[in-house]
Amino acid sequence: MVAALLGIDIGTSSTKGVLCDPGGQVLATVVRPHVTSMPRPGWAEHDALTVWWADVCAVSRELLAQAGGVEVLGVCEELGIRAVELRTIDGVSIVDTTPSVLRAIRDELNVRGFRVCAIASPFLKCGRGDDPLAQERVHDRALEAAMMMSAPVVRAFAYWREAHPSAVLQELGSALNRAAARSSDAGATLALENEHECNVATSAEARAALDAADSPHLRLIWDPGNAAMLDPASFAGLGGLETIYDQVAHVHLKDVSASGSWTRIGEGIVDFAALLRYLASAGYEGYLSFETHYQRDGSGELSTRDCVAALRSIAAHADVELTA
Repeated sequence: MVAALLGIDIGTSSTKGVLCDPGGQVLATVVRPHVTSMPRPGWAEHDALTVWWADVCAVSRELLAQAGGVEVLGVCEELGIRAVELRTIDGVSIVDTTPSVLRAIRDELNVRGFRVCAIASPFLKCGRGDDPLAQERVHDRALEAAMMMSAPVVRAFAYWREAHPSAVLQELGSALNRAAARSSDAGATLALENEHECNVATSAEARAALDAADSPHLRLIWDPGNAAMLDPASFAGLGGLETIYDQVAHVHLKDVSASGSWTRIGEGIVDFAALLRYLASAGYEGYLSFETHYQRDGSGELSTRDCVAALRSIAAHADVELTA
């Protein structure tokens, strides 16, 4: 975060906050209503802890979250990226982000001409025995964010991986079927991501989950890095993408070393040239979304710059055109 100036005004009916850069440009604004207690005629009181201090803390967090999102957009603009996938905002999951922060980020995205390509929800990234109502609330919050951001895709997972992943298929299929229908009613597509820590990691497991869900509304997020991470020694070619491509709505990009560590795109075992050629020949029109599990010097920004440059170089050598 660059240097910034914080201003807070605790008024009678609300606390207002503004964050500016040293030149006076407004980075973020927040208004948080509160209640004035009137215990008897002529008296007006605020509780110092529950109103003043709580508001200062909440307003400060929301301002920093907004400004953090703005800073990330500046990097995207510099790199020529015009669409973003929302997973966290200033370290807070998209499903836990307050509506006021979401609205502020949406407005900033609109002003600067960005699209939101997906909501990276943690729906069903949990134990199979965890509270299903809690997961429904996670999904509902993700759908609310998708509708606010006009995002076409909402992500889902397949419960934490068990010793026998096929044992979860019936329960998983039912949960995905219901959630896919709710997503469709909300104008979004539910897409199941293959994840090496969950019960759907490979293309074969993805196909089995689709069959179990038996939903015309369910699609896939294909992540070759996740498929490779499950068993780097056996990963080859496109990882079976050819067998599930007809259901792929979104693609994640990250790379894995032969030893099972995240690495810069192009330095691992995922054949990105072959992936790009296949997607181009198949007429894929969705998004390619970078996931920076690989970190350079602990920096997501540096790793993003590395991976964007690497993918563009790979695409140029593979004679594949990428659009922002």
